[in-house]
Amino acid sequence: MIEQKYGDPLLSKDGVTNIRRLYLEQPIQNMAARAVIQTSSMNNRNVGDGTTAVALLTRNLYLEGRKLVAAGYKRMEVAKMLKQTGYDVISQVERLSIPFTKTMLLKVAETSTGDKAIAQMLEEAFTDLGEDAGVLVESYGGSEVYSETVDGFYFNKGFTAVGLTNQPSSLKSYHEGNVPILVSEKRLQTKADIGPILQTLVKEGIRELVLVGEVSPEVLEVLAANWMAGSICVTPVDVPAYEGMRTIFMDDLALLTDADVYTPGANGEDFNTSLLGFAKKVVIDERSTKIIGADGSKTVVAERVKELKEQLKASTSAIDIDIIRDRISRLNGKLAIIHVGAPTEMEREELKLRIDDAVCAIRAAFKDGVVPGGGVTLARVKAGQFNSAYQNLIKLLAENAGENPERILMTVEDAKDWFGYDLKRVGKAPVNLVTAGVLDPTLVVTEIVRNASSIAASLITTSAGTVFVDRESKVD
Repeated sequence: MIEQKYGDPLLSKDGVTNIRRLYLEQPIQNMAARAVIQTSSMNNRNVGDGTTAVALLTRNLYLEGRKLVAAGYKRMEVAKMLKQTGYDVISQVERLSIPFTKTMLLKVAETSTGDKAIAQMLEEAFTDLGEDAGVLVESYGGSEVYSETVDGFYFNKGFTAVGLTNQPSSLKSYHEGNVPILVSEKRLQTKADIGPILQTLVKEGIRELVLVGEVSPEVLEVLAANWMAGSICVTPVDVPAYEGMRTIFMDDLALLTDADVYTPGANGEDFNTSLLGFAKKVVIDERSTKIIGADGSKTVVAERVKELKEQLKASTSAIDIDIIRDRISRLNGKLAIIHVGAPTEMEREELKLRIDDAVCAIRAAFKDGVVPGGGVTLARVKAGQFNSAYQNLIKLLAENAGENPERILMTVEDAKDWFGYDLKRVGKAPVNLVTAGVLDPTLVVTEIVRNASSIAASLITTSAGTVFVDRESKVD
């Protein structure tokens, strides 16, 4: 449970969310802790999972390294050993890996989410749309979790003002036919910005418009007045933050609807209707917008998708990969959305984090395959002087499950490669982990080893630090 400056506390099982909130009062200790926290952030950025395990392994490797230094080894020698052992372990993990199949999908999703019904939603999404599926996980104010697959270009921003919708009683705005769409990069701030646009539209006989862009309260008043007068009905929709990629989002939307992004100067006098895009249908509610049957050239859109798929192959960052996948899915007009609700905000946010982790785990598994989960893979690797550091993870899991850590470790060491324990159902003998569905994405495990070895080696060679005198200037 994490205290927040504003609002209710956050309940989280997500490693990177928890560890990022950690600050130690002693400055040097805090800097060392921030270095360990960096490993969790690196895992989150690169593969989106393994953020608890990597912090624990970093700590374990560092403590084992300190023992070697105390025994007479030189710091640089220990750092070199840590890195070389990491490379060796990664090779062992990759040799053990097997391809990920759709029959494993449900189990991987259930392990990450801890909920069979939600795991089935994810299984259906990836089965229907493929391994490169665009899957959005969104919070909403209800108390249930449900999924939907949407056609068309979808984004998670709805109408700016309910009074500017054509069906305010149902909190929706439906637009059908040849729906004109204006994609505006500039925030429309004053009457001088919006007035010439409305005049041009009315002159050209356009009486309906979906405006995708930011508008000020002053502009909303002008739009409302025109709406009430019956001259033109404009429904404004804000642009999503989209991970800081607003410009790219607008470019994609413009391409899809055959529009040009409107980037006016001092006023709206440079507007003309050739800038507009069109679609057969636009559905807007308080949380989202769907643009269906857009007018953009299918050939041009296909070329953009091809470019994005090439970027996807070359990308190594989990965040970049997710953004590219979402863009591909939006442009292809097929997107799966998991709507996350819960009785309380605390429960809803915790559940959303778990589902996000599950999506990342599935993507990583599709990319590089899977290895035995539950700490078994790292417990079995040959890591020389650092064996106990790698074995500690399964011992912690066993202890948390109320089992004897040494017995679990000893039994797993003697078992066959793909045998270990499902710690929710520990029996007298190890089980086949593929059948049990206790699997870890290979990419997640190798990233854990790579990041933990790197930071542990850096910490071992560090013997001094400088800190700010004014601690308040650095602590959020």
